[in-house]
Amino acid sequence: MQDAPINNIKSSKIKKTLKLLFIIAAVTFSGCGTAPKCPASEYYAHGAAQKPRMRLGCYPSFMITTNFLGENFGNHGYFYRFDEKNGLAYTCRAGHIDTAHVRIGADWTAYLIAKTYDTLMKTKEGFDYKFSADRSISTVTFSYPDGWNRLSEEQRKKTAKEISYKLGGYLTHNINTWHEILTWFGFKCLGIYTEFPSAFSWEDTFCNNLGVILAYRALEDSENTWDQAFTKVFDEEMEYLGIQPVTVATKASKIVRPQWFTGAAPYSVDLKQRNFNIGLEDGTITATLVPGLEECQGAEPVSYPAPIRPDLSEYGFSFKLSITPREWESTKILEIVSTDKEIKKINPFTHYPAIMEYIREEAKTKYGYFDETNPAVEASSLQANPLSEEDETPNL
Repeated sequence: MQDAPINNIKSSKIKKTLKLLFIIAAVTFSGCGTAPKCPASEYYAHGAAQKPRMRLGCYPSFMITTNFLGENFGNHGYFYRFDEKNGLAYTCRAGHIDTAHVRIGADWTAYLIAKTYDTLMKTKEGFDYKFSADRSISTVTFSYPDGWNRLSEEQRKKTAKEISYKLGGYLTHNINTWHEILTWFGFKCLGIYTEFPSAFSWEDTFCNNLGVILAYRALEDSENTWDQAFTKVFDEEMEYLGIQPVTVATKASKIVRPQWFTGAAPYSVDLKQRNFNIGLEDGTITATLVPGLEECQGAEPVSYPAPIRPDLSEYGFSFKLSITPREWESTKILEIVSTDKEIKKINPFTHYPAIMEYIREEAKTKYGYFDETNPAVEASSLQANPLSEEDETPNL
């Protein structure tokens, strides 16, 4: 009789594990399709047909499931391709790099530029967009200038392109940030475990923003397709940032245990080091480096500009961006931004500062976490821990 509860627990864990593996497989092979064969510089006019596929990110901590990467990132695929490599890399100037987050930011930037261009050229009121893993819907609406449809097609194309380039990165930045906010409040992306352990992990916001930055570089390429262009700029950027071998990437995650994290299995990890910098302070997002890593002595973290809300008045346009939350966790978030229960939507431009202030304070007072403005440890206190049994477990 005493074995029954134990067996039930084991059965439940097995079911959850199988469900998770099924979801991972579905995500991995989803998004099959054919990307436009046009040069990346013309993608804005051809890339609105299908939104980017899902990719699974990873924790920056050392875990039995972490896939550490070195200098080889394979070939980028807007749609699924077997030779795209994702996992956790380490660079001297930008710290840990979650390649999936970078690729997500890049593909969504390219897509939302194209979606905006298509919307303006067809004089539509606006459009909705969302991550496949989230339930919230982001909506952007436009106010057009008088006489928009009386302009020549060439004039409209020129203006629509300029506006779409100004807006694409900003829209991507906001949906990425909203996803991190949702997971901080306990959202279960895959419907099994809360994603709180990974919310605003120390590499996430920088990697999200890096994807946006690199997307704009790739979109300047007039010779290669989007996939080819992004593969090229990604490899070039990783070289500039000082990409390290797999052994160093692994070491960089190991030596910050237990100061920056504890635990070794997905969803049971406790990340103590977070990065809540989304560009609100000085308009930039700075990478988090592992201190005391001998392979990167003297390295300084890079800072890249975060997308800002564009002013479209020079074109006679204006726009509104709102998020309609559909997750259970949104009730608490809405209470932070207003006591008016009639408020059912999030305005990123006006609401994100209050939400991020709440999260920072909760991280400090409730959880005892720290972020980039409060360094976790001195370099001298970080020492590689001896290999334990869990360290020796091979990557899955």
